[in-house]
This record gives sequence, structure tokens and C-alpha cells, in this order.
Amino acid sequence: MNHRPARPAAAAPAPSRPGSLCGKAPRPARGVTLVEAAAVLAIVSILLGSALPGFDEARQRQHLHGLAAQLETDLHLARSEAVARNRTVRLSFAGRGGHACYAIHTGNASDCDCSRGSCTGDARLLALRRLEGKLPLALESNSPSLAFSPHYGTVTPTATLRMQNPIGDEIRLVVNITGRVRSCTPSAGLRSFQPAC
Repeated sequence: MNHRPARPAAAAPAPSRPGSLCGKAPRPARGVTLVEAAAVLAIVSILLGSALPGFDEARQRQHLHGLAAQLETDLHLARSEAVARNRTVRLSFAGRGGHACYAIHTGNASDCDCSRGSCTGDARLLALRRLEGKLPLALESNSPSLAFSPHYGTVTPTATLRMQNPIGDEIRLVVNITGRVRSCTPSAGLRSFQPAC
């Protein structure tokens, strides 16, 4: 007699769950619900809304620092051009506030007009800057024209140049008789970047 051991019976398939395919368990849902997305969007909107005024002030302060740096560089340029050319070089201002401009030129103070962008006679325009931009910055000088002498780069007359942005921050450039430039600010918000006046 031939006795074979009995084979175990095949296991019955597991009953399928509703919503599952082929008897497999469903995977958990991936993604976010509309309510979760709306909550995140509301939180991000509140955070951005509170941070944007700070960004705008920082942008306006950066533009003010840029104008001050440009003007200081142009004062040094006028001084060095006077010495290099062995000729008087002027930095002349026109306009007020946000419509101000200045020109670096040779010749007399009245020979060049930065609002027109041209010079008369034998005067030569070396550089022209206008305050035209997205942010209204104001520039004022207590002297309409500074003359840099070819001898040692001295300046006549001395001047204080004031630059201001719409939120009231101000930077001053003080030009002394030797042609050196010192910057300072009366604004408390800028004292971490500039010395106080």
C-alpha cells in the first residue's frame, strides 16, 4: 500500500474589503484636503501681510544708501578729475527734492545745466545724475555749485548735502574745505549704518 501524506488544503483567499481592488488593502490617501490648503494659505497671507511694510522700509532705506554712496563717489570723482586735469572741476546742482539733478563739469558754475544735460562754451560735461526712479528721493544742497581746485583738490565753498526718502530717513554728506566727505544721519533708524549728526 502506498500511503502518501495528505496535502494540506489550499488556504482560502482573504475576503476583500469594500473599495479594495483584487483583495489588496487600500493605501492611505496622499495629498492635502481643501480645508488644509485654505488654512495654510490664510497663515501665509497673514505672515506676508505683516512683513511687507518692513520690506518696503528696507527697500527705501537701501535706495537712500545707494544715492548717498553714488553722490559720495561723484564728489571723489570731481576732486580727482580736478587734480588730474589740472583744471577746476565743478559739481553743480539744479532742481529740488525729487526733481533734483547734478552735473560734474569743467568751466564756470553757470556753463552747465543738469536739467538740460548740456554745457555751453568750452565747458565739458563729465557726468550727469538725475533723481528719477521708482522711489521718490529728495536731494538738497546748501550750495548750488562746488568748485574743486586743481591744487590739492580743495573745494570752495564747503557744503552739506541732504538726501531723504519718503519715510523721513535722512543722510547728510558734509564736504569740508580739503574736499573730504563725511557722512552722517540724524535719523535714529539709520544709526546702525551711519554715525549720528
